[in-house]
Amino acid sequence: MRPNDREPLVEQKTIPPVKTRLGAFLWIACCLWPFAWTQDVPSFRTATELVLVDLVATDRDGNFVWDLRPDELEVLEDGKRQTVTFFNLQNRGALVPERAPENPGQPAPSASSVPIQRIEEGYYVFLMDLHSMPFDALGRSKEAVRGFVESRLGPNDQVMLATIRHRLRINQTFTQDVEKFSHALNQVPFEPRLEGNLSRFMEKLDDIFADMGALGVANDPSLTQGNPEELAPQIEGAIQIAAGESRQFLSQMEIQVAFSCAAIGALARHLRSLPGRKHLVLISAGYPLDARTVMKNIIRERAAAFAPNQYPQVHMLVNSSMAGAGRRTSFESRLRSVIDQANRSQVSVYSIDPRGLMPPAISYAGTRQSGSHLYASHSNQDITAPQDFLTTLSAGTGGLSFLNDNDMVRGIGKAFDDGRSYYLLGYAPRTKRKPGKFHEIRVKLARKGIKLRYRRGYVDSDPEQTAHADLANAFKFPELFRDFPFRVQVSNQTGKLKVRTLIPTRSFAFSRNGGKNRCVMEMFGALVDDSGKWVGEGFLFFKRLDLDLDREGLDHFQRYRNFSSSSEKDAPPGKYDLVVVLRQSLSGRMATSTRSIIVH
Repeated sequence: MRPNDREPLVEQKTIPPVKTRLGAFLWIACCLWPFAWTQDVPSFRTATELVLVDLVATDRDGNFVWDLRPDELEVLEDGKRQTVTFFNLQNRGALVPERAPENPGQPAPSASSVPIQRIEEGYYVFLMDLHSMPFDALGRSKEAVRGFVESRLGPNDQVMLATIRHRLRINQTFTQDVEKFSHALNQVPFEPRLEGNLSRFMEKLDDIFADMGALGVANDPSLTQGNPEELAPQIEGAIQIAAGESRQFLSQMEIQVAFSCAAIGALARHLRSLPGRKHLVLISAGYPLDARTVMKNIIRERAAAFAPNQYPQVHMLVNSSMAGAGRRTSFESRLRSVIDQANRSQVSVYSIDPRGLMPPAISYAGTRQSGSHLYASHSNQDITAPQDFLTTLSAGTGGLSFLNDNDMVRGIGKAFDDGRSYYLLGYAPRTKRKPGKFHEIRVKLARKGIKLRYRRGYVDSDPEQTAHADLANAFKFPELFRDFPFRVQVSNQTGKLKVRTLIPTRSFAFSRNGGKNRCVMEMFGALVDDSGKWVGEGFLFFKRLDLDLDREGLDHFQRYRNFSSSSEKDAPPGKYDLVVVLRQSLSGRMATSTRSIIVH
């Protein structure tokens, strides 16, 4: 019987709410098993995990290699050899070829000499990042995804559709229904690109230099003959305005990168409970990891094209105008966090740039003979720089990136093919553990001519940082955090908000510890207004429940259908979303409920 189908052992009653530590002790004395709500600082769990590595092996023609043996492999972490605990072939639907029998009359053995683990279902997520997707790219993406799903979706394939814009939206949960998936795909709307798009910034940059009269300065050499050490006012003014626009762009891009990384990480965590390797097809134009340097180069070369003999002056003014703008490390740290979340969830990212093969942009300066060569080497930055995000994310999770290619179906097909057969190895790391440290993984193969694809390492995550990130994401993307069921009842009178939480007793995950059964349940509540901002400076309420039960106490606890807790808080009048997050800190399980309320 599945946990969700379990019924109470004796009676369908709700355990009464416990509001204080004193009330908890009184209830303990009556019921003979200990627990207490407290207002302590949230706690976090720690765990030592086996490192799992998904391994895809292909020959020179790109065909899957079926006959790898563990004795051919050498696994290194941080340069130190590791002992492989297990090594098997994960296979779903693909026909494993047979070797020729060693003796006539014997049955042909399988080409694989390692244990074969049959995969029941394949899980594929199509995530469309609409932040930077132009209209024609969205149309091509929808057609490519629809055509592939309609022609290649297997009987055991499950597909999901999600989009990123101002929020993460699950357009279609996992389904095998092609018609339902296609309908959800049709409903994805196009919205004008945001100001954080790099191509949009380059368009604005050309307008700035044109409006300031920079082209007239370049066509009239007399305007720059007075003092070669000084830039013409038109050029200097255009650089300063461009630097101001660049700062706004970086601020907008920081928001976009933070949101997109959080969304991908939360989605990967959501997929963690599914068995085997999951494949996320990310359709995105990406983000430049070093946006400040890219924009400085673009501004510098734009200005130098209009003042080709004053490059040192242009260089100095651009650097001083852009001093302190943007931080490369913040982009990279967010990306590392996403890669870590994906790897811990066995999610491989296959990124596709939907813009396809693009010609370089042509600026106003590019139409002039003078200085046009300076622009030629940088006109591709709006094409290539954002792809750094895509290639790093895919390589870090053992996936592939498909860039500058009009054949989007090829990238989608590769994700599906990789999901049907791959090797899985695991080892207990011998290297010294240190939170935040990156551990490099290398897999060497004695046989020549075979290409191995796998994740290149992982970060030994700090449990507290991981827990904080998961909690923040639970408030941002509540629909992705539904590890167990619970209900919320809300009532309010004259500014008093009363929240009652009903948690099924079967939702409590207990851990055995010294003959006791322990569970720590933490409850967080917050009010969010129409703009997405929190009401007040922190949580509306926070509670923590410690359960430490013997066998008899656990049996008694599970005789009840629900556990109940109530909180009563002051709230200002208005219309809000009440977000309640429950976290079981020992197991990491989380669940979220959102209610729209009006406080009178």
